[in-house]
Amino acid sequence: MTVRKRWRNPAVLCAVCALAFLGTAHVAKAQTSPSAMLDQFRAVRMTWLTVAAGYANRLFGLLALIEFAWTAAILVLERTDLQGWTAALIRKMMFIGAFFALLNFGADWIPRIINSFQQIGQNASGLGSLAPTDILVQGLNITGNLLSGAASSGWLGNIGTALSLVFAALLAFLAFLGLTVQLVVTLVESYLVVGAGFIFLGFGGSRWTAPYVERYISLAVSTGVKVMVLYLLLGAGLTLTNGWVAAARAIPGSAEPAVDALDIAASAVL
Repeated sequence: MTVRKRWRNPAVLCAVCALAFLGTAHVAKAQTSPSAMLDQFRAVRMTWLTVAAGYANRLFGLLALIEFAWTAAILVLERTDLQGWTAALIRKMMFIGAFFALLNFGADWIPRIINSFQQIGQNASGLGSLAPTDILVQGLNITGNLLSGAASSGWLGNIGTALSLVFAALLAFLAFLGLTVQLVVTLVESYLVVGAGFIFLGFGGSRWTAPYVERYISLAVSTGVKVMVLYLLLGAGLTLTNGWVAAARAIPGSAEPAVDALDIAASAVL
């Protein structure tokens, strides 16, 4: 076979394109990987937190001043005696003091709430510190093996099998890409809760706006639970993917390569 005929062979072209894609992805991996993007969001979390904390402190002071003024006005109108003044002010100071402590230490407490749920999910699933890139790489391994099987199956003689392998590779890649996106979005949401959402702690200076603080803490807890559940699901699912990688690698020697490839793709989607 001449060089020109080799380049006209669709199987050879497919293999060359796949190798070129994987080589380009390896070069850009350090800059464009999901984990690198997540690290950028984690880095700017402190910037969001610093800006939000400044606004939260000013908002808290303004609302606390309004709260004390309103309480004093009510006590004057009701002609409360000294004992009533003392009891009302103590109750008000306890209320404001509790939310002020939450405002001062919230930058440490709120991340601990989310991280504790994340730690529970990692320990229970046995995944440890799973990075989004690890999920995508697992999908790329399966996709690359399926494409290699398509390239070695012989396009002209087994066009149906080759197309089935390509279709299965695409489904597997999209399935693992969806898992990676879901993990990145959930973790970025946790950074937003800690960073930009910190301003809601400033609403604790008044009894009328205190429910916003409760909702913010509820959001932090629900985000932590979401991260925990996602790690548990990934821990249960990724234990099966090692078998899929081996099965995809054995596709070229399989008796029914198209069926086996589509079975792997369906499992990945599920």
